[in-house]
Amino acid sequence: RNFAGYIDRSATNRRLVRDILKRGDCYFRTGDLLRTDEEGFVYFVDRLGDTFRYKGENVSTAEVASVIGAAADGHIEQALVYGVKVPHVDGSVGMAALVLAKGAPELHMRSFFAELH
Repeated sequence: RNFAGYIDRSATNRRLVRDILKRGDCYFRTGDLLRTDEEGFVYFVDRLGDTFRYKGENVSTAEVASVIGAAADGHIEQALVYGVKVPHVDGSVGMAALVLAKGAPELHMRSFFAELH
């Protein structure tokens, strides 16, 4: 099936990349990384950019970082969230690297995690 683009033509044009493999070619950049096998079948591998897939759902790293920051009550200066592969899990699971705020009281990770959960 042919994808003609979004209703907003400028949104469609922002997703087009041209002249990648040869002059005049055009591809629609979806943010998905795919692979093909020797028989030509196409498989989803991962999301590119600021999302990862967990159990078939796209997860926004920015949204997760925002939730962590809101729940941290001033304890965390910055949260960097990314997806990591774990054996026997569909997709990736979220991991966060945290920069603790200077002068903030000690952050008790067990209770913090319980608040996020």
